[in-house]
Amino acid sequence: MRPPTTIGLAAALAGLLWAGTPLRSQGEAVIGTGPISHIAVSVRDVDVTATHFSEVFDLPVPKINNNNRLAQPDGSEPAVARTATFHLPNFLIEVQQPATTFGPIHDQVEQYGQSVHHISFGVAANYPAMRDRLIAKGGTWRGGTAETTWAYVDLRPSLGVTFEPIARAIFDRLDANTTRAEPADTLGTQKVTRVGIVVRDIVAASAAYGDILGVRVPPARSVTGLQYPEGSTSSRTASIRTTSWTHDNGVAIELIEPVGGPSPWSRALDRKKGNAVHHLTFDVGSRLSALISRLQAKGGTWTYGGPGGATAYIDFTETLGFVVDLTGTR
Repeated sequence: MRPPTTIGLAAALAGLLWAGTPLRSQGEAVIGTGPISHIAVSVRDVDVTATHFSEVFDLPVPKINNNNRLAQPDGSEPAVARTATFHLPNFLIEVQQPATTFGPIHDQVEQYGQSVHHISFGVAANYPAMRDRLIAKGGTWRGGTAETTWAYVDLRPSLGVTFEPIARAIFDRLDANTTRAEPADTLGTQKVTRVGIVVRDIVAASAAYGDILGVRVPPARSVTGLQYPEGSTSSRTASIRTTSWTHDNGVAIELIEPVGGPSPWSRALDRKKGNAVHHLTFDVGSRLSALISRLQAKGGTWTYGGPGGATAYIDFTETLGFVVDLTGTR
């Protein structure tokens, strides 16, 4: 995810992510509840996907970095990605197309299709020990070297995603390549509140996340009486088990296990071949109904949340690589 070294407009967002953030548990070389700075989506064609992102989020298409060189841990030839990065008020979304026939981004697209590759966490200290701890916990080191202050550590078998601990300077360079949107009543000016991950076994996943991050994951709770839009083929008797915890910049990680018959989450597990990042949540307040209609008009499929409810999934998996989860009031 390495952009050119130009430093530009990063200070405002970086302040939201790092300034005043205590990072208490990071003194023990664990990520803990360190801030979630961004996700990265692996795609087949960054030009096409960036256009979709621009249309859905009402954000300018950023300049594409055509030579994003991803160092390999063994010092061999770097993988290359073409990258576009979108700026949200408290979060970045990085879109990566493999430009070489090897490397972690290429492998993600080949194995799982267009999908979220990694979650990035802000790291203030003890970077090498933190990276090594992720590896010792069963992760596979796929990007970065012993000298870099970023690393891709593949934890998909247990967590459903790669973790990227990232130093402030690297984030600043990434954010410098984004384009800001003017304040408006659009999705691209809303804050991300949760990263949702669908899992086959929430007890096992909770234990793995708690151990690897070094956080206390609350016990899962059951949710029944799920509501769907008219015409849905999801089971009315299906339920979910879910838990979540919040990181220092106000973004939570949510785990969801589907139980029973067909549902948006069971279909996602099948489509993604196991645990995987499923959605980003946006609290849109009283704009919920308007945004449901607007996002459907932009090609999204409404898959969860009944009429009059306080939440709605708008599925953009085929075009963006994830589901947009809207919460609010009508």
